[in-house]
Formats: sequence, C-alpha cells, structure tokens
Amino acid sequence: MLFLNIGADVDVYYKDIVAMVNIDKIYGKINYEFIESMMKKKFCVVLEKNVFRTAVILCKNGKSKIYISPVSVLALRKRLEAIYDSLLIKSKF
Repeated sequence: MLFLNIGADVDVYYKDIVAMVNIDKIYGKINYEFIESMMKKKFCVVLEKNVFRTAVILCKNGKSKIYISPVSVLALRKRLEAIYDSLLIKSKF
C-alpha cells in the first residue's frame, strides 16, 4: 500500500510526490507557464479530459512529471495520510 491512486487507475509511489496542488489555485502566471511548458515537453499527463482538479507533481530519478488528476486535493491527502498511518503502525511492530 505504498502507492497512491490518483485517479483513472493510475498509481504513483508515495515518495515520488513533490506536491499536490489544487488546479483552481495554480493559475498564477509562473505556475501556469510551468504546467504549459511541461505539457509541451510531454511531461504532463491529463488523466481525464473534462475534469481538472489537482496537479500531482512527481520527481523520480531526477525527472519531473505532472499528472492532472480528476480527484480533489482533499481526497488525495486523505489517501496519502492512510499510507503514512499504515507505515507508522508497521514500524511499531
């Protein structure tokens, strides 16, 4: 259970997550330009074409990737907290 489902049957390793940003809050000029440049370089994956709720920013082996997820930041946060809680419980034994 070390993988976080971010929607559309896509799972990412929890340690690769750098940030999860609400799309409504991302439309500042610098953030928008960053997302746009990642899309042009094919480093951005849109999971569901009509629903844009969260930008999940990953870094794996020094390479960045962004998933545009239909799942809200709050739901992803709760899923991530469940992963951390399970790790804490396992480490006690």
